[in-house]
Parts: sequence; structure tokens; C-alpha cells
Amino acid sequence: MAAGAVTAAVAAFLRLRRIKAAWNSGLTAEGRCVRTYVVTTVWRRGHQRSSSSELRHVYEFTCPDGEQRRFEEDGSATVFEGDPVVVRYPHGRPDRATALPPGDRRVKARAAVQIGFCAFFTLVSLAVAGIFFTVAQGVSDINKERKRIPTVPDNRPEEGPTGLPTLPQLPPMPTDLPTGPADMPPLPSGFPTLAPPR
Repeated sequence: MAAGAVTAAVAAFLRLRRIKAAWNSGLTAEGRCVRTYVVTTVWRRGHQRSSSSELRHVYEFTCPDGEQRRFEEDGSATVFEGDPVVVRYPHGRPDRATALPPGDRRVKARAAVQIGFCAFFTLVSLAVAGIFFTVAQGVSDINKERKRIPTVPDNRPEEGPTGLPTLPQLPPMPTDLPTGPADMPPLPSGFPTLAPPR
């Protein structure tokens, strides 16, 4: 996008230089407007639609050597088909002719607006690209750090932190516990029982 904006700015600057060179050359020829037409550009953004129109002229003039040439450019809305115009062009370059009057403010204003817009668009594109690459670099660094962290295999338990107190050892369970009714000691005599007498 930035390259396209720079290209458009260079094209606007070169067009302004070409017109100024034609104005300053001093070579003129009688010409006439042979055709006018309107170029309409339409932009669509979702359901919204906007358009702009530009009036174009086709001019014809004769060089000193008798060769007839035609060119087209935008011009004043007061010029119609068949109107005579003064054509200016640099010495030896009739292919760079213009019918715009010298010092036309619209030419300079249009070039300034185009160059300014292209410069702004270029700066915005570079800022967006810089932010994108910064974020991408950060994500790449995070992924590299994740790969460096050691992992514990699943087949062995994870070792706990060292330096924690351990629980005291419990005494072993007794082994001489009775295993059934035959090993039970006899009940002392003289205690009342709830069993019915025999």
C-alpha cells in the first residue's frame, strides 16, 4: 500500500513538472477541442456507494513541421467541442503538450492535495506495518521462551520442592492382635448382661 501511495505521489509530481515545463518553454500552437467526455469513478463500501466525476478534453493541434497531434487532459468546464485553445509544449516534445493556461491554480492545488494525501497514507501504512511486525516479534519471542521451559515426562512423578519439613515416622502397627473369637480373652464375671438367662 505504501509503495502504491509513493507511486501516485511521484506521478502527481511528474505531471506538475511536465505542465510547468510546457508553460515555461514559450512554444505555442493553435489547437482546438475535438471532444469532451466525463469519467465517473465509483467506490463501494458495503451498502454505501460514492462516486466522483472528472471532465476530460481531447485536443488537436498542428506542429510547426505540419504533423497533427492529439492529446487529452482534464480542463475547464467552459471549454466545449470546437472551441479554439492555445496549446503549449516544451521544445522538441510535442507529446508533452497542455492546453491548461499558465499559472492555473487548480493544477497546483490538485497536485498538492494528491501529494499530501499520498504522504499521509504512506505514513499510516508504515505505522501499521511497524505495529504488526512489533507484535509478531513479541509473539515469536514468547513461543521461543515456551520451547525453552523443561517439561516433566509422564512416566515419572514430578519432584516436589526441596527444603520443606517432612512428617515424623509413625510407629509400626502391632502384629499380635486377635484374629477371631477363639483368641478373645474371657469376659470378667460379675457384670450384668442383657442376655436372657438359660
